[in-house]
Amino acid sequence: MLMRTSILYLAMLTALPAQTLPEPKNWTAAEDHRNMMEQLGIKALRPGPSGNENAPNHANYDETLANPYPQLPDALTLKNGKKVASAKVCGTSDARKLSRTSNVKCWGACRRIRRK
Repeated sequence: MLMRTSILYLAMLTALPAQTLPEPKNWTAAEDHRNMMEQLGIKALRPGPSGNENAPNHANYDETLANPYPQLPDALTLKNGKKVASAKVCGTSDARKLSRTSNVKCWGACRRIRRK
């Protein structure tokens, strides 16, 4: 049955008229780039960083200017303000909530998988 169906399908494919495809275009990289920008509706590209230090869009290599988070929170401070000073405190529910909160903020919220 499968062989008969395959042969019938193959016969139908060969009976179709040959499609005429347009000739491929030999574009330069610049022409291809312009065409893609037109297709996407992009009018102009944003300029990259300037090598001129006085330009408003100059490249920033100063790490003190690049740090958007200068004040990082203390990882071992519970939500009620108490510091985690020992392993005994780590077993409390507050510390477990802190661990769960930090994991969600670092890795994103994930649905818990419950085993059956």
